[in-house]
This record gives sequence, structure tokens and C-alpha cells, in this order.
Amino acid sequence: MKTYKYLFIAVLSIFWTGCENKLEINPTDNLPGELALTSEANVAAILIGVYQEMGQEDTYGGELQLMDDLIGTTEEVN
Repeated sequence: MKTYKYLFIAVLSIFWTGCENKLEINPTDNLPGELALTSEANVAAILIGVYQEMGQEDTYGGELQLMDDLIGTTEEVN
């Protein structure tokens, strides 16, 4: 029982100290407006984000095209 107690304390201390650096990382998906178009790398990051959003299921990845079919046929004026 004593071994499990020491093992639990060791694992808990590893997890507790391991999270300290991860919380201080700046998010890469949030770019201020004044820095958005200042470099080629920032423009590329913005375009990658746009392409990722367009590939989601509710945009050009699927449902947006499905909604067009549900609205009406191609012979009707909508």
C-alpha cells in the first residue's frame, strides 16, 4: 500500500509540474488585425485558416451544397 501511495504522489507531481509551460504558449489561431498582412508568413497563416474553415462539414465540405439542392430544382427560379 505504501508503494502505491508513493507512486501516486510521483505521478501526480509529474503531471502537476508538466502543465506549467503549456499554459504559457501563445495561441497561433488568433492574429491581431494590425499584424495580419505585414508578412508573407502571416498571409499564409490566414489563408490556411480560411481553407480549413471552408473544408468544414457545414460549409463547402458538404451541407452548404446540400442546402442548395433542398431549396429548389434547377428549372425553377428561386
